[in-house]
Amino acid sequence: MKIIHGQGFSENELADFRPDVYRNLTDAMATLVLQAERLCLLPSEGLVEEGDTARDPEQPWVRRLAAVSRLWEEAAIQETYRRRAQFSTTHPINVSAKYFLDMVERIAAPNYLPITEDIVRMRRSTVGVSSGPRLPCAWQWKERGVLVQGY
Repeated sequence: MKIIHGQGFSENELADFRPDVYRNLTDAMATLVLQAERLCLLPSEGLVEEGDTARDPEQPWVRRLAAVSRLWEEAAIQETYRRRAQFSTTHPINVSAKYFLDMVERIAAPNYLPITEDIVRMRRSTVGVSSGPRLPCAWQWKERGVLVQGY
């Protein structure tokens, strides 16, 4: 709603979205690595450890994102993504996963701030509804011949 009705986000607000974008990337890759193993589509030798790094929450984001980037270049991971319908009912992957995976180099940059498109496409856990300041909005319609108006 803030994108549609507001003035956009401040730099601090954009920075607050960064971990959510990172999580979208690493969650998607974790699913792809798991399913590649189940489909017997193993990545090149030496990159199995990259899957562990990408999935390890104890690793710093910079290492996890670098692992995601290397894995996304792998033919086995690309094939797993192409076959995602085979596991979508048991291990669904975010519909925006390809967008984020294709943008991993930009997102992994040290000075990365999410752009509006990143915010619109990311998934974020919500804990409830919050309300901001109400913007003036006049409206009207006719109901049973009576004009109804409001703000």
